[in-house]
Amino acid sequence: MTKRIAYTLLTAGAFGLLMALLASTSALAAEWTDEEVAAGLKRAEYTRHVISGNIARLQFLVAVNPDCSLADGYQFSLTKEPEHGTVDFVPYIGFATYAKDNVRAKCNDKKLDGHMLSYKPKDGYVGMDSFTFLELFPSGMGREITFHMSVRPVKPKTREAVELPRPRP
Repeated sequence: MTKRIAYTLLTAGAFGLLMALLASTSALAAEWTDEEVAAGLKRAEYTRHVISGNIARLQFLVAVNPDCSLADGYQFSLTKEPEHGTVDFVPYIGFATYAKDNVRAKCNDKKLDGHMLSYKPKDGYVGMDSFTFLELFPSGMGREITFHMSVRPVKPKTREAVELPRPRP
């Protein structure tokens, strides 16, 4: 059975939510295919690399209204856990990365309260791992994102003597 972890960010009133729905639906729809809009769900897959035992910060999660206030009702949950590591959603202050043509692009230079999605492989594990999480936006649209994690071994540090060229007399 998959354990589901859900987070909801509640910050604005009903009027703010209504305005966010009206403003965000057209902005999101412009970036999605017709099939994705009909389904209300966009799927994406990414491959990232991490050294065994280290933490990989993968994505800053935040949803904002066009006035840069946090969007009410933004949710995310882990839908498929990794087999060889752990996923965390940690409160984090960061910057959004909206496209220049998005009405929210002006929010990219403001510090925002959100969550950092991170992955940490089990100590000593080397190989592939993956997990999936779901984002649900106040507009009713969603994104299902799968991260394929390539866990690489720790390279031992070596201190080999290097012979330097001698100066000529």
